[in-house]
Amino acid sequence: YDDRESANTASGTILLYTNGTTLYFNSQQANKITGGVTLATNTWYHIAVSKDGSNNIRLFVDGSETGTFYTDANTFAQTDGEGYFGANHQSPGLHGLDGYIDEIRFSNTARYTSNFT
Repeated sequence: YDDRESANTASGTILLYTNGTTLYFNSQQANKITGGVTLATNTWYHIAVSKDGSNNIRLFVDGSETGTFYTDANTFAQTDGEGYFGANHQSPGLHGLDGYIDEIRFSNTARYTSNFT
């Protein structure tokens, strides 16, 4: 998922990506959370990013928190009206997801603040 307004947008952005085996949560052009789970091909994963009332942002894979949370008061408001799922905003035709996505949900409440089943 990439909601940057452009390739060089630095603030208030979310970029969730993988290098093929490791999942990253990137904001303001820096990897803020590096997942500690090695991803495998031909496997479904439940991936969640959650921000709680204390502005702590966490990354979950299959219900377990991965990486180290960080604190960020940005609202991550998307202002250009475009979000990319399975593609890179800078070059959506070149960096596509080689896989499937099912059930994307955005919430205005922190769904997960600790490990869950």
